[in-house]
Amino acid sequence: MAKEKTNEFNPNKLYYSISEVASYLDIAESNIRFWEKEFEAFIKPQRTAKGNRQFTMKDIEVLKQIKYLVKDCGMTLDGASKRLSKNRTDVETNMEIVSRLEGIKEMLVGIKNEM
Repeated sequence: MAKEKTNEFNPNKLYYSISEVASYLDIAESNIRFWEKEFEAFIKPQRTAKGNRQFTMKDIEVLKQIKYLVKDCGMTLDGASKRLSKNRTDVETNMEIVSRLEGIKEMLVGIKNEM
């Protein structure tokens, strides 16, 4: 089960632990480990001397895209991998559009509730 999402994500850090990434993305750490194996062409976290994963912002952006494709769009892992290989820019654009539309929806629901 995913831990509670934190709003204390610091985009200025160079490396993030798997628990920080899981909390930020609101997914289980096991998903991240699994996706790391399935999408090894896209996700390559550094490892500490103890073997702990250290994710960069680039890794986190790819994980966000994978989450969007798999969880939100319902794609298979193979389909998501092909989509990322084909055109990651389209995925980023679609994610941004969906995010903006969700923000507009929240604003409209807030207006409706005030009426």
